[in-house]
Amino acid sequence: MAQPVAEGRAFSVPVFLSDVPDLFATRRIPLDVALVSLSPPDRHGLCTLGTSIDAAKAATEHATIVLAEINEQLPRTYGATVVPFERVTAFVHTNRPLHEAHAAQIGAVENQIGEHIAGLVKDGSTLQMGIGAIPNAVLSRLGNKNDLGVHTEMFSDLLVPLIERGVVTNRYKNVHRGRTVTSFVSGSSKLFDFVHDNQLVEFHPCDRTNDTALNRKNPP
Repeated sequence: MAQPVAEGRAFSVPVFLSDVPDLFATRRIPLDVALVSLSPPDRHGLCTLGTSIDAAKAATEHATIVLAEINEQLPRTYGATVVPFERVTAFVHTNRPLHEAHAAQIGAVENQIGEHIAGLVKDGSTLQMGIGAIPNAVLSRLGNKNDLGVHTEMFSDLLVPLIERGVVTNRYKNVHRGRTVTSFVSGSSKLFDFVHDNQLVEFHPCDRTNDTALNRKNPP
């Protein structure tokens, strides 16, 4: 990135991820073209953004041109994921597997850190996960907890067994109670299958999942 900036072909804006949708909406960062992946439209002509909403939702709402790959294998997801097909300027139709991100290897150091952090997690707490071996090490040690909630920017495969085994119930959350909330998922095809047509998993833009004022309303 440094070289394109130095050559005047790009610019860099330091910003919190949660601020990006508003920058698009107010056109302080005007968008000419949004490139997105969408699930096929349903009988109402509505597509979804599938596995990744983050700032893409705002991009589809405020870009002058929306170019889409409509992929038959992209999961259809719930929450603030809908993009009306009429918003699409042009598209290509594909039927290809999604890129899988395999879990980072958990080493001795990550295991020790994960054990310490898991010990601090109380029953009924709300989780905000990150990317990498340490968050995975924590998740792998939460199987003995009860009624955890999830309001996170992203989650990976290791959260799925916690939901399936009833460790994660979202019962005590104050925001989106009863729902696992995320902005995007990163993992294997099993994870993509899990979120497909799953009404208990809601995808919301990063200005909601990463809003610290909103996050503080859920149990720590």
